[in-house]
Amino acid sequence: MKKCLIALVLTLTMGISAHAQFTDWGVRFGLGAATISDDLLTRSPIMAMDMGGYVNYGFQNSSAFWSDNLYLQMGMNYIRRGARFEQVWPMQRSYREGFYHLNYIEIPVLAAWKMELPLREADHYASFYVGPAFNVGLFGRIWDRHVTPGFPQTSVNYDTYESSNPSDKKAFKHMRRFDISSRIGIGYKHNTLTVDLFWEHGFIALMEEEDVLRTLDSQNNTNTTNTVDNINPYTGVHNALVLSVGYTLPLR
Repeated sequence: MKKCLIALVLTLTMGISAHAQFTDWGVRFGLGAATISDDLLTRSPIMAMDMGGYVNYGFQNSSAFWSDNLYLQMGMNYIRRGARFEQVWPMQRSYREGFYHLNYIEIPVLAAWKMELPLREADHYASFYVGPAFNVGLFGRIWDRHVTPGFPQTSVNYDTYESSNPSDKKAFKHMRRFDISSRIGIGYKHNTLTVDLFWEHGFIALMEEEDVLRTLDSQNNTNTTNTVDNINPYTGVHNALVLSVGYTLPLR
């Protein structure tokens, strides 16, 4: 049964691929808001940026009912992500602030569905996109400042921009360089002009932050099997909302 199912899937795939072809190419530039989801920090957005190109892989020559509407979109983007952050501990009169400015190369692989809008003038299309994106960090800056009066230790009083170590300012010395995210978007196309709105959400947490409450619980509870090494969680994932404008042309 499994062999028959695999053979059927391969046959359908080969049949669809035989009628598929690259149909369009395009470029986009977009700006928006980027932030980081993190329960340990109060955060505010920075300006997000997406810039890149793509090609569409269509199935117009297939006999399937969806062939004129469904297509795949693959490309490469240069993107900017990050956030400003803040933590306040009133009882200890302790304060932390900073930002992440992170730059990536992104490769999105999206399934897209388009339909022509019922307008009197032809060539007005609406699109819906969904799919994964794979990100590799290029470079970035991090500013992390923590002030706690009365405690001279560098673990609670530091400023990465005042540090004599240049790597303290380099974001990917402290954060994970690789990320996988989802991209969901809607778009509008008329002739060669496009407008797209994308929401992007990362799945790989960016950096390790000590969870103080869980660490104290582990140290005070001798019955627990947790250790400090396995309860300090990686925290924070990317989020961005970007509005893009672009230009597209057929490959035929």
